[in-house]
Amino acid sequence: MRRFAKAFAVSVALGATVIAAAPSQAAPHAGKRTVNATFGAAPASEKLVHGKKVLGVDGRPYFTFGTTPGGRLTDHLAILNISYKPETLQVYPVDAVAAANGTIAYAAPSAPRKQAGAWLAVGTPGGSGRITVKPRSTVIVPVHVAVPRNAPPGDHVGAVVVSLSGRIAGSFGQGSKQKVKFDQRIAVKALFRVTGPLHPQLSVQQLHASYRGPIDPFAKGQATVTYTVHNGGNVILGGPQTVTVHGLFGESVTAAHVADVPALLPGASYPVTVKVPGVYPEVWMSAKVTVDTTGLQGQVDPGLHPVTASVHFLAIPWILLVVLLLLILGLAWGYARRRRRKRPVEPSRDLAKPQGVRT
Repeated sequence: MRRFAKAFAVSVALGATVIAAAPSQAAPHAGKRTVNATFGAAPASEKLVHGKKVLGVDGRPYFTFGTTPGGRLTDHLAILNISYKPETLQVYPVDAVAAANGTIAYAAPSAPRKQAGAWLAVGTPGGSGRITVKPRSTVIVPVHVAVPRNAPPGDHVGAVVVSLSGRIAGSFGQGSKQKVKFDQRIAVKALFRVTGPLHPQLSVQQLHASYRGPIDPFAKGQATVTYTVHNGGNVILGGPQTVTVHGLFGESVTAAHVADVPALLPGASYPVTVKVPGVYPEVWMSAKVTVDTTGLQGQVDPGLHPVTASVHFLAIPWILLVVLLLLILGLAWGYARRRRRKRPVEPSRDLAKPQGVRT
């Protein structure tokens, strides 16, 4: 049992991405029951065991294929059943797609395969797309790769999905309960790098910054910086990012704990909102974003460099400005009043002529 548990842990941690299990129909309340995974999947290859070559889990994090257009090859996938009963699993390839937040997701099994998923074929018995694995055992299936001759250079991603369907009890309001279909799916990513010119092109777009300060005119406020990181090249890119706010009078505040940009597929975008607290309003300020671009671990560096962008914004301490304006108006009024009081009275020029004087 320990051997199977360890193999399963390795397969999930190193070889597969668990896709959120999806019910076949909407269930307002799925109940508190937890569905435990009973299978795993990971890349496999030949290794020596007691002097013999056998196929088994090899520790690769996912499939990686460096290939030319028109390339053909065969790899292997290990499927593990750690339960005490036979499991019939569906095995099928899919395309990788960009999720709404820019991260790598995988297309539904019913979606037509138009990208790298179409380059993969899994050797199941009779081409059925199903395989039955005995209790506490492992089955190795071939994964055939056929890259089209017109495949463009750069990175392409698909996956081999292993799915287990079952039924669980669900609540639908007013005490109504019934069984609903529930799928557990594991996706083993397949990354292709097709030979040819590589064009890494990560950019920061739609950069905007704003400021919100407290009522206290001498307290610090918060800057909010929003932008989109777009991968306009043909290789997968991501990397750490920093956001710094600079003030007119020399203040500089860097946001803490900004999440890294995840690995983005070519053409994908990643929306970012960063809040930078502890900022004094210095009227004319700027926000600078830097992304230290990185590629996938183990891939050839296609010539990466940091990407930067900046934008100016107003951070006006309105309360302090009003106080200063009132002070200036008060001083001006007091000055004008003092001048009126000090102004000398001029004698009248319209004097009466002396009486009794003849000319």
